[in-house]
Amino acid sequence: MRIEFPEGQRVWNGSELQVDFPVRVDNRDVLCAISAEALEDHFGADSPLEADVLGAFDHEAQRIHAICRRALEDNQGQPVVLRSGLIRLIDAQDAEVSSSTDRPARQTGAHSDAHGRRRGDH
Repeated sequence: MRIEFPEGQRVWNGSELQVDFPVRVDNRDVLCAISAEALEDHFGADSPLEADVLGAFDHEAQRIHAICRRALEDNQGQPVVLRSGLIRLIDAQDAEVSSSTDRPARQTGAHSDAHGRRRGDH
């Protein structure tokens, strides 16, 4: 799935208290959004006022786009509104994947002693 985010094209939607932004998904336009609450909770907006949420969006656009990309991949490219709960879910999934790849491979069978010798090889 090809997903592109046109730069600088975001609009405050005061009636929905969200920032709308266009996304190109496989050469078709999809309108996505992020709630003012999510921008406050996760991206440092000081308030739900237009200037604060647009400033937070602009400052964190790369991370917002990455989260949006994950959501679009999960829903086959349908429009998405990023809300705090969805962002927490995606962050938790990413943390789980990251921690599982950071863990050393679990060894089964023989165990080593303090000198690196396998037990039973003494």
